[in-house]
Amino acid sequence: MDIAAYNRSAILCLASGGGQLNPEMPKEQVIIRRPMTGDCAAFLSAVRRSRTLHGSWIEPKARTPREFAEYLKRLSTDRHCGSLVIHRSSGDIMGVININDVIRGAFQSASLGYYAFAPYAGQGLMHEGLLLVLEHAFRNLKLHRLDSLKDAGLCERAFHAAS
Repeated sequence: MDIAAYNRSAILCLASGGGQLNPEMPKEQVIIRRPMTGDCAAFLSAVRRSRTLHGSWIEPKARTPREFAEYLKRLSTDRHCGSLVIHRSSGDIMGVININDVIRGAFQSASLGYYAFAPYAGQGLMHEGLLLVLEHAFRNLKLHRLDSLKDAGLCERAFHAAS
């Protein structure tokens, strides 16, 4: 199998929940960037306003300033890469996408975790951020594989779409 075709298929599958991207959705509504110390207050505010949305499904990486500092420290290693998904026009933090537990060598693999913050969840905006993070993972970080446990069927659908 052509790995480039598989990666393109996986990106489309992950970003769109298994279907094709919505061609009517405006592009470039989001940017991604690494979290910084100055993001602490906005990040913690987003976590607080999203408690009901996340319920018991999401354990945010930080709920206090100390935890946020620990999160940034964790992201300063070669094993983790975190991105904030930022709404381009408002500057709000819309969500988080983390590349975790990077394994180098022949495997070049990592796991992917992500969550949206209220009020941006369910608007289809996170898929654009996910595309940007996946492009960064495959092109810049030179990963060959990203695993996500959000939907066990994603990998299978991506594999079949590329075959």
